[in-house]
Amino acid sequence: MEIAKAYLDDAMILVKKKRINSAASRAYYASYQAMWAAL
Repeated sequence: MEIAKAYLDDAMILVKKKRINSAASRAYYASYQAMWAAL
């Protein structure tokens, strides 16, 4: 779950910089990593 949190933190930073496409990509990877951590 630590990897998912790191990706989510990156996504939030990118949103603040208005880099929405990059933020969406990081958010996707965050959800993907969280899914694997939950299994």
